[in-house]
Amino acid sequence: RTVIMSECASEATTSAIAPFTCVDEVLSCYALYSLSSLARLHGPLLRQQECAAHRISPGTRTPPLLILFVSHRWHSKEHPDPHGVQWSALRDLHGRLCALTAAVSEAASVQQCIREHVAPPSSDMAPAVHGGASSADCRTRHEPAHADQVGVHGGIQAAALFFRVLANWKDDSAPSCSRDVIDRIAVWYDFISMPQVPRTTAED
Repeated sequence: RTVIMSECASEATTSAIAPFTCVDEVLSCYALYSLSSLARLHGPLLRQQECAAHRISPGTRTPPLLILFVSHRWHSKEHPDPHGVQWSALRDLHGRLCALTAAVSEAASVQQCIREHVAPPSSDMAPAVHGGASSADCRTRHEPAHADQVGVHGGIQAAALFFRVLANWKDDSAPSCSRDVIDRIAVWYDFISMPQVPRTTAED
């Protein structure tokens, strides 16, 4: 079973991990990866030394607001996840987050259209009536297409992570779209976050 723990990349969290004063110090010490970049990779998992190009660099303009710590029992002596079972679980979480953010964006769009009494844009909708549409029309003619993709299993965890990132959002401006939220989720995954054998003397 994959164990996923989450921590906010805030001053309180950095103090809990080590006596760090900013997120950049955490990124310099720990190999963290964005959840989105990891989801685009295909297993089996690579060694930490082979994932340097995907690591979040200090000084990034979009530092992580939430860090997921992932750990599980190795499935073999040679590799922790030779068949990609755990890797699939992490990618499934990313997929549920994508579906959730799409549903949130669509729902927000629908609510905006309801307030403005216009038909929300959608390729599968009939042409809007001249002069706009009623609130009832907006509700009945446009349902968020991604809502049913979130599901119950794993959906609650995805929702909790999504809203924790929003709660930690302290930038001057709000996220431009819901996908911005996913991009602020980082992952510490022991096999790809710690140097693996064979290691150099410095890595030891």
